[in-house]
Amino acid sequence: MATLRSRRELLTLSLGAGLVLPISSASADDSAKADFEVVHVTGRVGWLGDALREHFGLELSPEASERTLAIVIDSAEVLPLIEDSRGRAFRLDERLRSMNLDLVVRRYQKTPVLQVLQMLEVAADGARAELDYWCDVCAIAMYELKLCECCQGPIELRRRPVTP
Repeated sequence: MATLRSRRELLTLSLGAGLVLPISSASADDSAKADFEVVHVTGRVGWLGDALREHFGLELSPEASERTLAIVIDSAEVLPLIEDSRGRAFRLDERLRSMNLDLVVRRYQKTPVLQVLQMLEVAADGARAELDYWCDVCAIAMYELKLCECCQGPIELRRRPVTP
């Protein structure tokens, strides 16, 4: 039987300006552990259907064309994104889909899907800014565009410069 500790086998600690350290709390029963590595991928996020059409000439059915999000990385590789609270931000805020991005992601073994841990906008001059959503009233950060979890007021996209 799985214990609470074994369900939280892998944690990620993010420190400072984009430093991401994988931390393992392995237990005796690691057979169900999802192995991953934390990596940076640079490119643009959009709909998987659009990327497959543009890069490979593949057509999805109309109902599937905007179902899955993906990042097209600089090598023209198309990688789908897990749509959790951070991944869902790309569905809810189309501004993110027009940016050049550097995503810190978990890349799992045996699957092409990526889990977004951190979003960085990459400007034309190479400057980077960390992206999240901010409520000025409550002074809390969130990871998708919605009403503030605290006061239910509006939040805004926040860009914080990252120094190299």
